[in-house]
Amino acid sequence: MAYAIIAAWDAQMRVSRYNYVETEPEAIAIVDKLRGRGPNALPPVKQAPNAYYVLMPPPPAGTALFQHRARFWKADPVAKTVAFDAAACHAWQSKVTGRGIDAEADWRIDRVFSP
Repeated sequence: MAYAIIAAWDAQMRVSRYNYVETEPEAIAIVDKLRGRGPNALPPVKQAPNAYYVLMPPPPAGTALFQHRARFWKADPVAKTVAFDAAACHAWQSKVTGRGIDAEADWRIDRVFSP
């Protein structure tokens, strides 16, 4: 099971600062760092006081390769959840495939936050 760490989102609730890890203790440690807790706290300018972690949502059929791409995540900071936007993923796949780009090889364009 993978855990998504959500540190920031835009006005449309698209995740803009994130990470993902394999275990819950790792997720807790990163969220604590982001919130400025403990001896490994980030400097105030890098903190994200509203950061949270969740189990990564399962990807819908045909989108498993893109589960870790935050461009397809929608945050709900009030409920502390994240959802996978399959429609946006399929639209993006159609767009890049139409341009002759290998969607699977284009993974480098996402920004991954690593504290």
